[in-house]
Amino acid sequence: ELRRIHNAPEGILEQAQQAADQNRWWQFIQLMGDTTAKRKDNPIKLMKIDSKERGKYGDPIGKKISGVETDTIQLPTRLHQWQFQKITVDTEPPERRSAKRLSGSDNGSDREAAFAAQPPWSSVNNCTKIRQYLC
Repeated sequence: ELRRIHNAPEGILEQAQQAADQNRWWQFIQLMGDTTAKRKDNPIKLMKIDSKERGKYGDPIGKKISGVETDTIQLPTRLHQWQFQKITVDTEPPERRSAKRLSGSDNGSDREAAFAAQPPWSSVNNCTKIRQYLC
């Protein structure tokens, strides 16, 4: 999250942002309170907001990371909201599409049937036959 910040305010956020940008892990660890510090004692924490959005499988997301914060400063880093949208791909040859338009059957059931008829792809061998080799 610190690498998303372009103009950090002076103080620990600026030092931590510079350490992150310049790949100085040891300096970042020192700024966070050394390796033995408890997470609740870290001076810089992730800022999270409650989200009503649903995840990929319809489950509630809960809290989403929105930036970084100290005891006195809240700095948002996630300024853009991205959305995934499904697109439809027409896999029929053009001559079949034009014939379909002429005949008036453009309900899409032919395309669905073509996809349903294809076997699923698998990267593993689905053979269950056991072979015994004689030595």
